[in-house]
Amino acid sequence: MGDEAVEGEGWSLVRRAEPAPRPVDGAWFGSYISMKNVYGSADGGPYTCSCCGHLTLTVRAAWEICRECGWEDDGQDDHDSSVVRGGPNGPVSLDDERAAYVAEGGVRGDHVPPGPAV
Repeated sequence: MGDEAVEGEGWSLVRRAEPAPRPVDGAWFGSYISMKNVYGSADGGPYTCSCCGHLTLTVRAAWEICRECGWEDDGQDDHDSSVVRGGPNGPVSLDDERAAYVAEGGVRGDHVPPGPAV
């Protein structure tokens, strides 16, 4: 069984078929919360999605789900796009999800992170 797209009025999300594997000892969580993230600028949004590049996010690094591609923004961006974080986007890297978006017919927009990873 694959991922499932779920849509409602004014929103959509992708329900992942396979949850991300996580160590039982909690080491994953400590590692996850110590990762550097890209946050919004002081000027405020909207912001481009780090996956599809479309202007769909009102904030950055706040787990908002992009209505264009379904990527959940946990702050991951170009600085670690090849890393599988194992957070809300499961066992998929940002690079892999970008490639999947294009392979499924999506057209990437121009994405420029609003600031450095901190």
